[in-house]
Amino acid sequence: MKAAAYVWYLNKIKNRNITFANLLVNGNYKKFNDKFSTLKRDAILIANHRAKDKKIGNSNILKHYEVSDDCISFWENDTSGGYELIERIKKDFGNQNDILYVVSAGPMSEAIIAKLYKNNKNNCYIDFSSSIDSFIHQKLTRTYMNENSNYAKQNCYMLKEYNLDVGVVLTAYKKPQNLRMQLEAIKNQTIKPKEILLFQDGIE
Repeated sequence: MKAAAYVWYLNKIKNRNITFANLLVNGNYKKFNDKFSTLKRDAILIANHRAKDKKIGNSNILKHYEVSDDCISFWENDTSGGYELIERIKKDFGNQNDILYVVSAGPMSEAIIAKLYKNNKNNCYIDFSSSIDSFIHQKLTRTYMNENSNYAKQNCYMLKEYNLDVGVVLTAYKKPQNLRMQLEAIKNQTIKPKEILLFQDGIE
């Protein structure tokens, strides 16, 4: 993880018991892919529509709930969106136990898992993210999947020390009256900038 991202998360998350979602990707991907391919479980698949009729490892897919390419629009659709999807799953399988929920639904995954877990805690819910793309799309979609890439040879790690300088660029374009408010907001930031640059773009 880059230092800038690390510092950002460190200042947003108060609990220091943190880690990174690196269990299935990067240096762990090959081992995961080999193991997942041998896993035999009754499973519910919540993933991209391109996974239709595809073999997902050795799982016995009881049903595939399809997600469109545009996750945001899908989630917000009033008639066939994220909440409607969750209700359908709960109606179909909400009372069944010992099912593996294979979830790969982009930014919707966490919300879907949280709702389903709250409904029934007797199942296994995992956000597999892009790690099952090779089954869904029948090709490698991420650099870390290529065993010759640097990502495939490394894992995320926690930085013990970091030295980070932050610069801020402001613009006065069309709304110069907001400059004072912007400066005040910067002053109240947890991470103080080393410099502030004002880009004077077209305002006399």
